Amino acid sequence: MRRGWSIGLGAVGLGIVGVLAGVLVARAQSATSSYISVNEEDFRTVFARMSAAKAAVMKRQMDLLNARYVAFLRAL
Repeated sequence: MRRGWSIGLGAVGLGIVGVLAGVLVARAQSATSSYISVNEEDFRTVFARMSAAKAAVMKRQMDLLNARYVAFLRAL
């Protein structure tokens, strides 16, 4: 029974060491991150542009959907 406990404690200890090593590596990498924000437009500009394009996008998608189902029904 003791052997089971010692193996379990060893596994838990190894897991804790692994988690701590991962945290330390993540902290070291966060200081040298190459992340650059890609949002160059503010929200209102993007919202206005996408709202203006909504009708055209919906029409294009509905045309594709209709073409798919017309082709499917013809194949029957």
